[in-house]
Amino acid sequence: MKNFTFWVALLLAVLGTNVLLAQDLQRQKLPLEAQKELGQGIQNLKSQRLPKFQLNKVLAEDQVHPGTRFAAPLAADFSLEKSGTWERLKNGDAIWRLKINSPEALGLVVFYDNFYLPSGAQLRVYNADGSQMLGPFTSFDNKSSGKFLTGLVLGETAVLEYYEPNAVLGEGRFHIGRVDHAYNQNNLDASGFQAAELASVGFGMSSPCNININCPDGTPYATEKRAVCRIFLVVQEGTGYCTGSLINNTKNDGRPLLISAFHCQDFYTPLYDLWRFDFNYETPGCPNPASEPAYQSILGCKLLSGRQANDFLLMELSSAVPKSFNAYFLGWNRQTSIARSGAIIHHPRGDIKKVSTTSSPISPLNITLNWNNQVTSPPGSHVSADLDVGIFQTGSSGSPLLDQDKLFIGQLHGGIIPQLTCDSIAVARFGRLSASWNAGSTANTRLSDWLDPLGNGATTLNGIENPNRSGGKISGTVQTETNVAVPNARVSLLGKNGLALSTTTDAQGKYTFDNIPFGDTYELSVTKEGSATNGITTFDLIKIQKHILNLELLSLLKQYAGDVNKSRSLSTLDMILIRRILLGIDVDFTDVTPWYFLPTQGTFNVPNDAFSGITSGANIIASFSADVLNFDFYAIKYGDVNNSVDVTK
Repeated sequence: MKNFTFWVALLLAVLGTNVLLAQDLQRQKLPLEAQKELGQGIQNLKSQRLPKFQLNKVLAEDQVHPGTRFAAPLAADFSLEKSGTWERLKNGDAIWRLKINSPEALGLVVFYDNFYLPSGAQLRVYNADGSQMLGPFTSFDNKSSGKFLTGLVLGETAVLEYYEPNAVLGEGRFHIGRVDHAYNQNNLDASGFQAAELASVGFGMSSPCNININCPDGTPYATEKRAVCRIFLVVQEGTGYCTGSLINNTKNDGRPLLISAFHCQDFYTPLYDLWRFDFNYETPGCPNPASEPAYQSILGCKLLSGRQANDFLLMELSSAVPKSFNAYFLGWNRQTSIARSGAIIHHPRGDIKKVSTTSSPISPLNITLNWNNQVTSPPGSHVSADLDVGIFQTGSSGSPLLDQDKLFIGQLHGGIIPQLTCDSIAVARFGRLSASWNAGSTANTRLSDWLDPLGNGATTLNGIENPNRSGGKISGTVQTETNVAVPNARVSLLGKNGLALSTTTDAQGKYTFDNIPFGDTYELSVTKEGSATNGITTFDLIKIQKHILNLELLSLLKQYAGDVNKSRSLSTLDMILIRRILLGIDVDFTDVTPWYFLPTQGTFNVPNDAFSGITSGANIIASFSADVLNFDFYAIKYGDVNNSVDVTK
């Protein structure tokens, strides 16, 4: 949000507590031993110090280009292999911990690349004393890009804790290449906030003049509020907050179009695949809650259209909005007539969802607007609203302005808050939908191409419920590398929001799940009981030895099969363990189950290297929206590298 230079400077961008919605893990309970160990001893870990934060440099940048940034990046280099400490539990599971510190930080945001969590693994992030916890993050959070972030943990210290079950030991990976340091911007504040208030930012710290969405003033907007989300935006220069809303198009197809304000990213370098969109972040009742509510998120988007002078930004989310979000797509009105009244739904300072209303006419501004970042908006590009209930703050930027019919007519750009008393009237300025419709000469500088893809010239459009409400089929085949079908394998399907199903493969190795709800994200996994001795012969030992001596290399899948100690390499120790099974000294392998199953669409991160892992998200169906009929798996029998296994056993 930005204000006129002749009225007041840009409102402060602020922190908000980023406790992500914890996955529903009741379907994959942790072993009791692991439950006892999680969160233990985090205060006693030795801290890894981040590079010194250059506060004066960052503040100078903010003076030149005021924006939405509340945290700036520090370089980091941490990974599971070379950082932190590992603890092996009695049941074979393992826990990795790392503590990182940046002095005087108000909060830390941790970023990951090459991010992959195997099924059953969990990642948590704590603050210094363990009173705040983000996560748990699971395999559902794997992305094909391998990029991820775990939100804002308050304070100058963050503790990472990664749990990995014995069955998938060594399969997880991630690298931390950046940590954003949240800083105090009180010397930039020109809106009347006191420095003491600025030091206490986060959940519940927006102005008390804001009104929670589920108070009586928000009751008329019980449907429209479900379109509005908080945007946790990531740029090369740091992180910030804004507000956005889902918006309908003339196809009424639920395409995940989301509109916000251009200035949210202005003068920054956006990293759209890391923008996070938090839905349903609100209190269930009118009073402010004692603890922060959960929310549901989508990570990533792509830019479709935007224009600085009109201050609109149109994005498409990286996936369809899941049915479980109970989302709504706003209708719109692009007529030029004056609205009789209106409302905005927003996330001021990254806080929970609020509402502000006006009972006065909303008028076009037929003057040139000069913003405090040297941007100029032409006459007629904006409308003005006097808010007689509630106010707005930084983080409210991009929030939808609804007319008396609850149709979208613009997005919040900035305005004037004369004083911080709740009986004052805030004057808000909004980029005007009717002006943005054909504002530019190309599709990426106007809205008409995206909101009216049918080209029927509609001037108004009703909102719709999320159409992703029906179901489809997920099926596939489980077979060996040599195309031998594997019967009686157990295939499990877990939904990110609670669905848990399982079935077994038939004689042809096929499985099917019917009537699976569209819109959600699903994880598929396969298991199979059996004897460790099945398929193991002296010939396997000979072939592994030839591979080790570089005489006859095994395929990548056979290298997986031979690595029975999960060391991510083939060695004489693997041969020793296989020989012990062959001689009957051991009944089972210590570190692996008899079978391992790998999605066929998964590709190895490094060609000709089986142990670098496969691409993130290989066993994930993100935002299921159409039948998936070929989700196939390779069956790998540990110890068998010569294809002698009996798949019926």
